Amino acid sequence: MHSMLALAIGLFAAATSPDTTITVRGILTLRGDSAGRPAGAVLVLPEPVTLVGHSVNVLLLSGDPARWRRYDSHYVEVTGAAGAATPGGVEFQPARVREVEPEGAVGRMVSLSFSQRALVSLSVLPRHFAWQVQGRPSGATPVALFRIGNHGETELDFEFASNEFVCVSVRAEEESEPHWRYQWRYPRPDSRLSVRVGTVFWAMIPLPREALPGPGRYTVRASLCGVPDYQTEAAVEVTG
Repeated sequence: MHSMLALAIGLFAAATSPDTTITVRGILTLRGDSAGRPAGAVLVLPEPVTLVGHSVNVLLLSGDPARWRRYDSHYVEVTGAAGAATPGGVEFQPARVREVEPEGAVGRMVSLSFSQRALVSLSVLPRHFAWQVQGRPSGATPVALFRIGNHGETELDFEFASNEFVCVSVRAEEESEPHWRYQWRYPRPDSRLSVRVGTVFWAMIPLPREALPGPGRYTVRASLCGVPDYQTEAAVEVTG
């Protein structure tokens, strides 16, 4: 996540004009202080927008970050006014925030018992992108969004060997085995995951250049580590 923010800041150094009203979609992420309290909120745009001729993929949400707690790590659509650039990104005053279904989400229902039913889904955003456009960095910051929604009648409990909860791999179309693997870590030192009835577990995994190195089609696979029943995959195309 920190590498995504650093890339975005590096791509956008000039000031933007104040009060530019836009509607964008991205992953809302809370940043905590040393005590774990929300200290700020950002909206990461996997596919950047252009403001005053500059590529932007991080917006700093103004106001009390605690108000966005329910959307932390969720994919949302936000309408608001973009302001000036700061060292951390572009200021953004949200007027409306709503959760939306990620584009191209691939999901399947897992029913391990009469009372345990879960919708497992994976999205890769953006689904089509280029690292370079006309010889310059495009600003794209692809991510994989892995979700488990509890649609059953009882809590889903998982026990892991560590806080590595989600295993991700990437395979090119012509490859028989993945060339990139990654283990997403739960942000706290906990080896147990519980998903309550009616709630959704989210994990956001940045996909770096080594995962999607060049033009071609790729298959991204994600699952709970050591729990192959909760596995799904999605496709992404790199065009340049």
